[in-house]
Amino acid sequence: FTRLGWAGVAYALCSGCGMLMFVGSLKATSIAHVAIIYATLPFVAAGLGWLILRESPGKAGLLAAALALAGAGVMVGLGNDGALLGDIMAFGMVLSMAAMILIARGCPDMPALAAGTLSAIWAPLAMIPFSTTAGLDGTNLLLLAAFGLINSTLGFALFVLGSRHTSPVETALIGALETALTPVWVWLVFHETPTTPTLIGGAMVLTASVGHILWSARPRR
Repeated sequence: FTRLGWAGVAYALCSGCGMLMFVGSLKATSIAHVAIIYATLPFVAAGLGWLILRESPGKAGLLAAALALAGAGVMVGLGNDGALLGDIMAFGMVLSMAAMILIARGCPDMPALAAGTLSAIWAPLAMIPFSTTAGLDGTNLLLLAAFGLINSTLGFALFVLGSRHTSPVETALIGALETALTPVWVWLVFHETPTTPTLIGGAMVLTASVGHILWSARPRR
């Protein structure tokens, strides 16, 4: 904690804000709108990376990001079931995620565990005035514990470790795989069969992400 510095504190603030806005956006707008807005992360990360870190995303990165965005649009549709407040929070989540990518990339020696711990402390404390124990039974406690340990702790730990070694646009494109994999998880857990547009859009996102990763890893002559 003594080595957090400004980068660690900023990362903890962005991480906590991103999680709060993610949960809030799911409550305030449709999942489709959240997924579409989240798919803009490669554009936002690439733009901020160019402005702040002076890392050019390249034509291949921008093309892959555009394909991922188009795939998310095909997959979830562009309905009018959203709400402005929820959409704003979803975009705030995107900004927070992009900022986390840039901080981890620009400050690879930042103590990620301490920053993540600080995020896990301040965010719930800030929500205490709005909290309630209604509906907090054993099953929900187990679900909350799983969300905290697997989604937040393990997921963000792998996220920050990986983002130290890849460019902002590549990190965001790999993160965009979540948009395509969501229907798979829904199918496995709730037995909901994905529709044809979902399969097509998911394939576009997967193609953009995996294709760009393979293109970036090809041998240079």
